[in-house]
Amino acid sequence: MTGDPVLVNVQRPVLIYNTFEPNPDLKSEKATQIEIGTRYQHSNVAAAEDQLFLSANAYYSTVDNYIEAFFPAFEDRDPDLFITNNEGKSTRNVNAVLYGLEAKMSYDTEYWFTSANLTIPRGNNKDSSDQLVNIPQDRVSVTVGLKPNPQWKIGVRSTVAGERDVNDEDGDDTDGFVTFDLFAILQLGDDSSSGTLISFGIDNITNQKYKLYTNGLNSSGRSIKLNTRFTF
Repeated sequence: MTGDPVLVNVQRPVLIYNTFEPNPDLKSEKATQIEIGTRYQHSNVAAAEDQLFLSANAYYSTVDNYIEAFFPAFEDRDPDLFITNNEGKSTRNVNAVLYGLEAKMSYDTEYWFTSANLTIPRGNNKDSSDQLVNIPQDRVSVTVGLKPNPQWKIGVRSTVAGERDVNDEDGDDTDGFVTFDLFAILQLGDDSSSGTLISFGIDNITNQKYKLYTNGLNSSGRSIKLNTRFTF
């Protein structure tokens, strides 16, 4: 593998190129992790045959020789040609501390359902106390839906991501965002173990412009999906 430029054509058109420099001196990671969590599941909580599920866990990990990719910020080279350059993308070993919180909940009844997921990741360079470049944004997603009948499910899902600020020259700050998705699921057959499952969805219905850290390019705008699954 070499450090030759990789050319990528994207919309409008925009030419983005970068160089990746392999690091032949990378060492294997060695980690020690502590994780504490709890789970709760119960039925008939507020209505007959409803189901409630809750879980949460916190973790703390020290990693020797953590493999970190570093991404210099995009720099405009020629605005007239919409050319950008991301130089020197590579990987390196650092001693790191990783910690965070993850939580989930779901509640399901005969006529409606809801769920939520939360992730709060953190990571620092143990020697310099600088934050790690690879750590993604904080994120929470919430889903609410209805069951008009046993075969149909319709719902909306919202995802909220926080800002990702990088305090050194190796990373590029990323704004927070909020997206909304619509979905519908139709089950044809006696149960989920047989028959046909048809799912339809509109992702990012507001056509929000956003980026997932550490992606350098914007994620997809509004998109329509239709899937069919047959089970015999």
